[in-house]
This record gives sequence, C-alpha cells and structure tokens, in this order.
Amino acid sequence: MNFAVSLEIANQENGEVSWVLTYGNALSQSSRHYNLLTIDETKGHYAIDENSSIIIHQLLVGNEFVSMLEIGSSKIQTTYAINSNGTLGVSMDNCTFKAIRGAK
Repeated sequence: MNFAVSLEIANQENGEVSWVLTYGNALSQSSRHYNLLTIDETKGHYAIDENSSIIIHQLLVGNEFVSMLEIGSSKIQTTYAINSNGTLGVSMDNCTFKAIRGAK
C-alpha cells in the first residue's frame, strides 16, 4: 500500500527538536506533532516522544531511522530513510503473533 507522508524535523527555540509527520495530501491531511529525543548520539540511539505516555525508541543506522513497537499481539517495524533523490521512504512492516502451542 502506498500513501503520501512527509516528515519535518526542526530545532525549536526551546531547545527541543520537533518531529512532525503529515499523512495524506492537501485535500485530506493529518499531522502528528512529536519531539525527537537524543538518548545516546554516539550509539545512534534516539526516541520519538509522542507527547503522551508513548515514547518510541529508534536507532539511526546509516541514513535510516529504525524502530519497533508492539501493540497488542502485533509488532510494527518502521524505517524512515532519505532516498538518493531526496524523497522520504517510509516502510512499516507488521506481523501478528500467537502462541502456536501451550507452555509446558
């Protein structure tokens, strides 16, 4: 599935770094305003603070931010990458898991 998404990362006057995701096009847009936190820059460890109780840790690997989160029985791995033509590539891979046998 393909959908329009844009990402804006900017330094703010208060010293924070904004991470704004906008989904959709001009007719139907939805923006999410988060903060990018630096956990350990030398290790490429960052986090997205959704300004709620949710903080999603991510790693900077080369030119990609990679994160994984779990919601219920689903795991979602998200990758944000700048493509060679300057566009943003976003990949969200989802898998659902259930125990296939009982514990002994």
